[in-house]
Amino acid sequence: MELIDMVHFAGGQLVLTLPSLIGWTAALVVAVLLKLRGGGKPVSLLIVGSALMLAGALLRLPLAGLPPLLMNRGWTASDAAAAMSMVGLGVQLVQLGGIVCLVYAFWLQFHVSETLRPASQSTL
Repeated sequence: MELIDMVHFAGGQLVLTLPSLIGWTAALVVAVLLKLRGGGKPVSLLIVGSALMLAGALLRLPLAGLPPLLMNRGWTASDAAAAMSMVGLGVQLVQLGGIVCLVYAFWLQFHVSETLRPASQSTL
């Protein structure tokens, strides 16, 4: 695969990842603004979660060119796929950390304890 083909392939990956990059960048900016206005622990977790999700989206961009690059250097297709799966697993772990932070942030922000819940809303 020629260099121009790899750039074309990576550009396609950029088009697919661009909405995610824009969304997580906006979430990170909003979270930082909320923190500057005196946000607590949930806002800090929102910053960390958004940053991890943005990092995962950014790390996914160069992955598109990795298999062709490895195959041009003499790797077999199965070896390149194995390397790709290990690197992809690392990116997924970064994003999993972001999801955990985001879920915990929303749980801290919107959790209502049983003592504060009105009697009419008790669970069955």
